[in-house]
Amino acid sequence: SIINSTIILFSSNSVRNDFIKKFRVNKKKLRILRFLNKLPIIKPKGKIHKKYKDYFLISNQFWMHKNYDVIIDALIELKINNISPIIISTGTKHDWRSSSYYKKLTQKIKFNKLNNFIILGKVSRDEQLNLMLNCRALINPSKSEGWNTSIEEAKSLKKNVLASNLKVHKEQLGLNYFYFNFNDHKRIAKKLKKM
Repeated sequence: SIINSTIILFSSNSVRNDFIKKFRVNKKKLRILRFLNKLPIIKPKGKIHKKYKDYFLISNQFWMHKNYDVIIDALIELKINNISPIIISTGTKHDWRSSSYYKKLTQKIKFNKLNNFIILGKVSRDEQLNLMLNCRALINPSKSEGWNTSIEEAKSLKKNVLASNLKVHKEQLGLNYFYFNFNDHKRIAKKLKKM
């Protein structure tokens, strides 16, 4: 329990600060332990990225808080103007909290004929890293996060990142990245068009 703990670990200052607002606890117990990504020493082997040119990558599970809707809405808006940036998505398709979320997303994609939103699902680690190495930018539109693995990897690989303007994203990335409100599909649409 919180009271009996000698140390409480957090992945970021943002999460620590949220915790302090909700719980009365001795601040001396609280520690930050940011994880580091483990990139391979040799170049990862993968071929999937060769099928696509000039694409953006979302490397998240299909969980509700990952907020795929804002990207799909941005693509719908861009399609009206005959602009179709390719978005590739990798990650687990099942959200244990909602059995219908993934199905709703795929129905929305199909209904709007968004052939430029490509769902690969789970891929090997080598394929995932190769997709990241060759993408135009990583997108993370989440409504909530901890210290994000894909952002950490993109940062290490010196990739562009388009991220929702969560405090934790700003803490993790710093100033030289593009941020958008996680409900603002128009802002992310403008950025995709520009890029």
